[in-house]
Amino acid sequence: MADRICRLIEDKELRKEMGKAARLKAEQYDIKNIIPMWMELFNQLINEKRK
Repeated sequence: MADRICRLIEDKELRKEMGKAARLKAEQYDIKNIIPMWMELFNQLINEKRK
């Protein structure tokens, strides 16, 4: 792990790439993306309960 950290410290382009990838990944967990998933889950559970 220490070797990888040192690599990040030394490699500016790799840091930029990883930072960009992290921001894109984090967008998946934005509230505007999560709320519809929760709503779908709750609706499925309600519909199953009614059956």
